[in-house]
Parts: sequence; structure tokens; C-alpha cells
Amino acid sequence: MADKRKVRKRDESFSLRTVTKIWQEVPTEQNPYLAEECRCHGYDILELARKRSFNEVLFLLFQGGLPNPAQAQLLESLMVALINPGPRHPATRATMNAGVSRTLPAHLLPIGLTVLGGSYLGGDEVGSAMRFLRKNYRKSPEEIASGYRRDGQKMPGFGRRYNGRDPFSQKLA
Repeated sequence: MADKRKVRKRDESFSLRTVTKIWQEVPTEQNPYLAEECRCHGYDILELARKRSFNEVLFLLFQGGLPNPAQAQLLESLMVALINPGPRHPATRATMNAGVSRTLPAHLLPIGLTVLGGSYLGGDEVGSAMRFLRKNYRKSPEEIASGYRRDGQKMPGFGRRYNGRDPFSQKLA
């Protein structure tokens, strides 16, 4: 028996251009799927590759403009200091445990990144710390600290590592 339901078409059209505020690709004349030129926030990627560091382009990608010298130096220092969360970090432990259990090597990075995106010492902690800083940037450190001491809460992004003060983070700050 043949299916006699009507097939409806959606009003879709093929887009010859994909446009975002961040990225622009100029297609080749021969093949619209291949890029002749690529730009990030208006900057030619090939020129950036010749003249700028990875960290400067990373800053551009997220901020929409190139960093000034002080911002570039700060980002460079943070990238070096935070390059390895260490064997005690939950993401590292998850990856190590998966590695010794004969998990396929291709799965190790996604496993580590999944844990690294979590709330404890992960990406969510960064968002919580940013919300905390936005909410409290006009308050004095003493005022903020006294409020947190009273109710026993930990400040997001500060002092959550193994229930103690992290000496490495203090030195880095």
C-alpha cells in the first residue's frame, strides 16, 4: 500500500553566503564551499597569522578587537600559568582514569573537556566568578569578605580548591 499523505515543502532556500558578526569567508569563484579569504572581526586571517600571536587572535575572537600591549601581556601570562590544571584536577583525573581503562585515545580529550566544562573547578566556575565580580565591583574587599565570612559561603572562583587556600593561585594573583 502506498502512503498517500501529502508532502509539504518548507520555505527554505539555499544560502550562498554564511554571515556572522565574527567571521567572514569570501568564496572562490569556482566553488562556493571553498574560502578564498577569511576574516575575523574584519582582520585578514593570513595577515594575523604572520603578524600576531595566537593569544592576540584568541583575544580578538572573543572581544572583537586586538588587545593593547598590557592586555596581551596579561593574557600571555595567564595562558602560561594556567596551561596545566595538574593531576589533582577533576578533568585530569577523569582523563587519566579513562586512559588506564583502555578507552579509545580519541575519546580522552572529550572526556577531559566534559569534566572541565563542569561547575567544580570548571568552565561554569568562570561564569559564576564573572557574575560575582559584576555584582560586587563597586564594593570594598572588606565589605565583600565580611558578608561571605558571616554566612560561610565561598566566593565563586575563589577558595574552592580542596577546601583551603590555593597557594599557587595566590602567587599567580
